[in-house]
Amino acid sequence: MRKVFVTGASGLLGRPVVRELQQSGSWDVLPVAFSRIKGDTRRVNLWNEAETRQAISQFKPDFIIHCAAERRPDHVEEAFEKAEKLNVDATRIIAEEAGKVGAWMIYISSDYIFDGTLPPYKEDAAANPLNAYGKTKLEGEKAVQQSLSDYAILRLPILYGELEYLEESAITGMASQLVDSEHRCFFSDYEKRFPTLTDDVAVVLRQLIEKKIELQICGAAVQQCSSGVLFTSLARCSQDWDPKLTGVFHWSASERMTRYTMAVEIAQAFNLPVYHIEPNPAPVLGTPRPYNAMLDCSRLESLGIGRRTLFRTAIKKCLSPYIEAGV
Repeated sequence: MRKVFVTGASGLLGRPVVRELQQSGSWDVLPVAFSRIKGDTRRVNLWNEAETRQAISQFKPDFIIHCAAERRPDHVEEAFEKAEKLNVDATRIIAEEAGKVGAWMIYISSDYIFDGTLPPYKEDAAANPLNAYGKTKLEGEKAVQQSLSDYAILRLPILYGELEYLEESAITGMASQLVDSEHRCFFSDYEKRFPTLTDDVAVVLRQLIEKKIELQICGAAVQQCSSGVLFTSLARCSQDWDPKLTGVFHWSASERMTRYTMAVEIAQAFNLPVYHIEPNPAPVLGTPRPYNAMLDCSRLESLGIGRRTLFRTAIKKCLSPYIEAGV
């Protein structure tokens, strides 16, 4: 059974990733997190280099999915050194240990490495982050690339999913304003976003490591074929077989929205009034965000990898417990 080491396992993305892998029954998963420790999740402080290295070297994973990050742009601006240690320094340490144990590392990055002026962005598009968060994620990518020759970097847009508290996602955090129809609320109708369900990302990550295993098996079989001819036993290898499955990948939902249109969609999903919800044509206040960092996902799609759930369907499931309780 292949071993998978998942960081940030108690977080918004980490939880569905761990669940997706454990439910399949095909993986020996070690979930690690710093806070909100539950069940079989192990507490590991990624700010502590020795503790991080020891956790990986002892488990000796075949795969590492590095979800842990300070992902709140405003918090990164306010506490940059702490965020940098997690988003960059810890990433470098994990990548170095991945190389030592021979693990294939998937680093979760962000569409915020782009400035949003020339969408859609392919994997090799020039990066130009507008804020400190985007800069730390880009530096994290460089740390992985400098430490490993075989790796995956998965860039994602804004995420939402099953919640432990309402403000865990910037998207779901809007709900408290939506249910209060006595007060007008304004949401930016400027930045274009592609809200993506964490459950869908978890499926993509599982499919990606499964594809990596498939290609490793095919590659080994090809090397054993002394005549250089693929026997029929290799027919199960997909036509898009590429022994160099490595580098940067993009995944994103396809529905283009703004904070305003997301707010309206959420209200309509629960039959809430929308007359008090108004668009603001100005950018979101505070830390600058890219205008439209739409990701081109064709590389993963060409491999048969991907799943997309409609926003209205998914957000209703995520927010139902809160809306029903009056938020």
